[in-house]
Amino acid sequence: MDGPWKLVANRDVSHIELYDLRSDPLETTDVSDKQPAAVNELLAKLEAWQETLPKEPTGNVFSSEREE
Repeated sequence: MDGPWKLVANRDVSHIELYDLRSDPLETTDVSDKQPAAVNELLAKLEAWQETLPKEPTGNVFSSEREE
């Protein structure tokens, strides 16, 4: 999310949806085809954030509730 925009993408970014939460708070209308600049900006931010993540999990990342 950034400002009024909410970008929804699957893991490999082969499917993208964009919602304008100001005019569509219930996220009923995908506007990605009408707002390519917003899609590109949010994708760039998503990719930049992903680059900050570790390549593999470190430490004990699983809940104690998880059965091994």
